[in-house]
Formats: sequence, structure tokens, C-alpha cells
Amino acid sequence: MNLRSICIALLLFVMSVAYSSFLAQSDSAAAYKRSFGYGVANLIELYDPINYRPGIYLEFRQNSPIDGWRYNIKLMGRYRFENQNGVRYHELIPFVTTIGLERDIHLDFERLLLSVNANLFYSMSLRKSSIGGGSGFQGDDYGVGISPGVNASFFLRENLALHVGFEYGIGFFREFVSVGTVTRPSMVLKGVAIRNLSFGVRHYF
Repeated sequence: MNLRSICIALLLFVMSVAYSSFLAQSDSAAAYKRSFGYGVANLIELYDPINYRPGIYLEFRQNSPIDGWRYNIKLMGRYRFENQNGVRYHELIPFVTTIGLERDIHLDFERLLLSVNANLFYSMSLRKSSIGGGSGFQGDDYGVGISPGVNASFFLRENLALHVGFEYGIGFFREFVSVGTVTRPSMVLKGVAIRNLSFGVRHYF
């Protein structure tokens, strides 16, 4: 099963959860100290379905001592596998870790919860092949920076919500730059979409 099939299966699972839980009574998530979420990222790139590579994300949130703010950590990556002439290639490009704070914004509509987050991110490209006895993943194309984001959660019941998010990052990334006749690695400042439209579920506990 390829990654696109896995993402479709995940979306179908999320929608089945929504269908079975929609009529359940909703309540505030304030009573819960932590949450765990997962889903599909980079959906905004579906405008080019031929070259689209879906991403998967995992997230965890925990109450912090700062009133109204929660710690959050996310792992995101786009996985690709190829088998060329018996050589297996695995890629996670990019693989991103973010850590920071998230603040909930409660609305009059009890089922809807908005939130904003301020994160630090670390990005890299991970590659592995079966050549040479199957060595571990090798990393390159490193990047580090800040990534503010906005999120919306629609509660199906008091501890389960559909979740949509968008996160954009600005930071320094390792690239090869030509200086005269010499090409050398350099840290370049640029903006990137860390999580350009994700869709998934959050479980509160």
C-alpha cells in the first residue's frame, strides 16, 4: 500500500468517526489537561494531484504553568518509497519537528474552538537506501526558525474533535550557494510552509 492509499484510508477513518459521533453532546475541552492528534498535512498542494506528496503529522499538547497556554510538540513528514532495480529507497522530505506554546480562543459556539500557536521548528531531509547493507537514515538540508500558526477544532463530543491547522515558518536553511566559481554550503533566510493546511482528529484526555 502506497502513502496516498494510506492517507485516503486515514481520511475515511476520520470521516467515519465524525459520522458516528456527530450527534453526541459536545462540551468544553478546558477540563482536559492534554490532547493527542494525528492526520494528513499539506492538503493545499492538492491543486497539483500528479506531483502531490501527502504528509502525515502527529501532535501532543499538555497544560503549561502559563495561564491559558499549552505546550505543544508536532512531528510531520512526507514519506516516499521507491524500488529501483532491487535497491530500496526511503525518504522523509521534509521531516519537521516543532515545539512551542498554543493558546485556545473560546467562542460562543460551543462546538468550535480556535487556537493560535507560536513554535520553534527544526527541519531536515532524511534519506536511506538498501545499498551497503542497509545503513541508517542520513540527514541533510537542515533548517531552523519560528513558525506561528492558526487552528480550528470542531467537537464531535467533549473529548474528540476534528482539527484543521495552518502553520508558516521563517528561518535559516542550509543550501549550496555559488560564490564565483565555487559552490559552498550556506545558511539562507527564507519562508516555508511548515504545515500548509492539515486535517485530522484530536483526542482530549
